[in-house]
Parts: sequence; C-alpha cells; structure tokens
Amino acid sequence: MAHARVTVCVVVPDFDAYREVLPVDAGFAGRRVLWRLFAYLAVVTVDGGSVFGRSFVPRIAAVVARYG
Repeated sequence: MAHARVTVCVVVPDFDAYREVLPVDAGFAGRRVLWRLFAYLAVVTVDGGSVFGRSFVPRIAAVVARYG
C-alpha cells in the first residue's frame, strides 16, 4: 500500500476530498513539492535525454533553490 502522503502529493490535485478521510496538517500544501521531488528525479533518471525528461530539471532546481 502506498504511503498516504505520497498519494496526496502525486495523485490528488485537491485536498478537500482527502481531508474527509485523513487530516492534512496546515503546512503540508507548502511542502507538497518536496514529496514530489522523488518522482521528478525518477523521470530525469529514466528519460532525462528527452524533451519531456529535461522539462523536470527546472522543477528540481526550484526545489533545491527553495529548500537548499
């Protein structure tokens, strides 16, 4: 079974329905991108040579710049 927080970050675009099942802490939305970082890195690892794969590099750079 997937971790609930990972599911919310990667799959669920809206927290409202999720909150009905499991509470989400107040600061979670601001940290959501940290939970997505593993997926961004995976895309670059698997498909970093393509235009699609390279499109994730700025996202990774933004996370690193923000959370360093």
